[in-house]
Amino acid sequence: MSVSQSILSLLRKQFTLTSPPINGYIIPTSDEHQSEYTPANTKRRQFISKFTGSAGTAVVTTEKAALWTDGRYWNQASTELDLDSWILMKQGISPLLHSNRTARYSLYGGLAQSNEWESLSKKLDQKKMSLVPVEDNLVDRIWTDRPPTPKSRIFPLEIKYSGQSWEEKIPKSSSYFAAKQIDSPILQTDWSPISRLKAVKNPTESAGMELAHLKDAVALTEFFYWLETTSFGELTVKTSSKRVFIFTNQDQIITKDSQGLEIAETRAKDLYNSDCDVTEDMLDTAKDLISHLMFTYQPETFENPSVRRFYSTLEAMALDMNDVEEFEDHTCSDFRLYISA
Repeated sequence: MSVSQSILSLLRKQFTLTSPPINGYIIPTSDEHQSEYTPANTKRRQFISKFTGSAGTAVVTTEKAALWTDGRYWNQASTELDLDSWILMKQGISPLLHSNRTARYSLYGGLAQSNEWESLSKKLDQKKMSLVPVEDNLVDRIWTDRPPTPKSRIFPLEIKYSGQSWEEKIPKSSSYFAAKQIDSPILQTDWSPISRLKAVKNPTESAGMELAHLKDAVALTEFFYWLETTSFGELTVKTSSKRVFIFTNQDQIITKDSQGLEIAETRAKDLYNSDCDVTEDMLDTAKDLISHLMFTYQPETFENPSVRRFYSTLEAMALDMNDVEEFEDHTCSDFRLYISA
């Protein structure tokens, strides 16, 4: 029995120990705080499946196990998953994982927002299945070498970034809860009161958002220029991802010229050092950014090799390809075809 099969067997044994017993268990990527980047001790989906990508959902039933992830990670997932034990599914496709039409699925409530729970419950109800709660996380029961909970020091953002101290925000929040007669600011079916308060930005926060958009625009412009001026032989997914990370993490000084136009001056950090390793964080950051770019055409539609190379690199990063596909330059004639023997 493989390591993956052993882990799945241990998890399935927990199905019979819940009350009521369940037929399937859903393991999302999220943690209890809905963090964008989860700490090591909450990477439950990674522990179960061995898939290390930053997005995906695992579903384990008494009969099968499947992982859903988006196009950025299909190649990576097909390499990391034990395909004798796991089914790799494209995001959005919902196959029948359980032959029992009255199956009970479970999802640890601490990892799902209430609206997500309700939506999933309705979908299962339509198939005559049900979503039932469990008291604790079933993965934690079998994860014997689980890393310890991180104990990093909490620090408040400076006023120059937040525009308001936490001492000012808490009374404001409490007054809002009292006016709306809210006992729990978390368990809400729609937007939580905290989210509603966060949506109203003060002048400092609004200025910070505008500055962030400006810096991102400068970073992407620099990256696109780098793509256009770099020889094809040097372009790989890793080198391109490293450049995205560098450009989005460099110091930028925003000033205004005599006509009031904003000018971004970049100050490179030591990240430009060619010996800097390409980390998983760099790759994930770059792929996530590039995957949100919208193009309505394919790289192969361009005859110009420079333009095609440009979009081929973006495509490779967005689709999590191992490398940029090589292509033949048909814009240069082969003079040998015109030389008579």
